Amino acid sequence: MQTTSIPLLLGEIAGFRRLTVKEYHRLIEIDLLTPGDRVELIEGFLVKKMSHNPPHADLLRWLTMKLSVMLPKGWVLSVQLPITLADSEPEPDFAVIRSRGRYYRDHGHPEPSDSPLVIEIADTSLAGDRRDKGRMYARAIIPTYWIVNVNEQQIEVYSSPSGPNDEPSFGQRRDFRLGESVPVVLDGVEVGTVAVAELFD
Repeated sequence: MQTTSIPLLLGEIAGFRRLTVKEYHRLIEIDLLTPGDRVELIEGFLVKKMSHNPPHADLLRWLTMKLSVMLPKGWVLSVQLPITLADSEPEPDFAVIRSRGRYYRDHGHPEPSDSPLVIEIADTSLAGDRRDKGRMYARAIIPTYWIVNVNEQQIEVYSSPSGPNDEPSFGQRRDFRLGESVPVVLDGVEVGTVAVAELFD
């Protein structure tokens, strides 16, 4: 998902206050925020989502098709829909989530324990997806985070999240380039692969 970058010191600027996830949900419930506002909650701040350019939109369609047919029973592909973290509610381009019937309707959006793989498509948003969203997903202990890097034609796979600490981060990063395939791993089981060349050829 392309978003504007979040300044690292934003929380220290006078006049800003972070929203809780509960407050964010309340703004939606009372229609102060609507789908037309095109924002998501990132580390307590409302961040505007950017429009899709053609390469981003094309990758979104292609990966939706590729991943949807790959997932085994018990898993669902969520496309640009919310996942709820402790201090954020991002809407990643993709999240592979556990299929739990109508559970999410009654109990809220999927949480980190429901989402072993989150994927963002990045071109102009690359720096923010690496830094801000990487920090956010590592803090939430999302097991695997992919960045589909449009400009460098590679998929960056981040794993071994630190969890909540002073500087959340992923302990491992591997870049898959043209000629390589990325394994799709859910709960330690490889369910398929994505060939990088298929995305960018």
